[in-house]
Order: sequence, then structure tokens, then C-alpha cells
Amino acid sequence: MKTENLLIFSILTMVCGFVVAQSDGDYVVPRTEYGQPDLQGVWNFSSNTPMQRPTRYGNQEFLSPEQVQEAIKRQQASAAAA
Repeated sequence: MKTENLLIFSILTMVCGFVVAQSDGDYVVPRTEYGQPDLQGVWNFSSNTPMQRPTRYGNQEFLSPEQVQEAIKRQQASAAAA
């Protein structure tokens, strides 16, 4: 009997938590004067993916295994120097 009561109490507590966590729906997405979502803010672009392809690769689609090893060595040297 105690196990059943504990189970029922736990389920009711979880359900109440889910109900409280629901938003009330009053949030309005900010929009620009043109009706598009306003994406102004602080954007962090400090990733390992460059925004433009380095010119040294030209039209080469993939790196050769040697080029991959060179890139790994450059990255390791850069990390060791930091």
C-alpha cells in the first residue's frame, strides 16, 4: 500500500511540474520593420570553421592524406605555442 501511495504521489508531482513548466503563450517574437524575425544581438563566430575557404586549396574538393597530416601538425604546433 505504501508503495502504491508513493508511486501515485510521484506521478502527481511530475504532472504538476510539467503543468507549471508550460509557457503561457504571451511571448511575441520580435520582428523587423519588414516582418522578418529580428536576429540582432551578439553572435560568436569563434569556431574552427573558417567563413571563407583558404585560397591555397583552389578548386581542390578534398584534402590529400599528406595535407591532412600537415594541417594536424600545424594545429598541434599552434596549441603547443599557446
